[in-house]
Amino acid sequence: MKLDVDARQLLDEFCRDHHAEIDEYEGLEAGWFGKGPGYVVRLAGVLSLLAWSETDGTIPPSAITAEIVRDAAGLWADYFWPVARATFAVAGNSVADRQVRKIISWIRRTAASTISVEDVRAVVLGRAVNATEAATLIDRLVRGGVLRPAPARAARGPGRPANRWEVNPTLHARTPGGAHA
Repeated sequence: MKLDVDARQLLDEFCRDHHAEIDEYEGLEAGWFGKGPGYVVRLAGVLSLLAWSETDGTIPPSAITAEIVRDAAGLWADYFWPVARATFAVAGNSVADRQVRKIISWIRRTAASTISVEDVRAVVLGRAVNATEAATLIDRLVRGGVLRPAPARAARGPGRPANRWEVNPTLHARTPGGAHA
């Protein structure tokens, strides 16, 4: 099915406006936003066929109209894009965001009261990061109030003792319904 002349013009306008906004997003949002014009075209095709299915006609439409493209663009902009953004906000926009969420989940699941770089690097993230990257993730958690440096302990054997961070006790607090706060 093809677009009629007015529909093509409307889609071109949508694409121009869309392209002007693309630099406002990064990570998962940028990837999903970049697919917006393709989604609008697919939605227009689906909406056109749905409209045809409500008629008595036996011949499917030969072209998608501007009205259908307008509806598809509205559906994408007013529903699908806001839902996607809300989902990404919960999931985290970057790999580091998802790793931080995984660390917090591990802390809650294990009821850990302290953690180390090695805990994050090897146990939580399965050696997917090096010690410097693990320390950067811990720094994010310190800035967020989830962790704080633990007092230094005396060395137990050769070498210096590992740096550890205390977990904010409120991370383990439960609400009356049993869920984490």
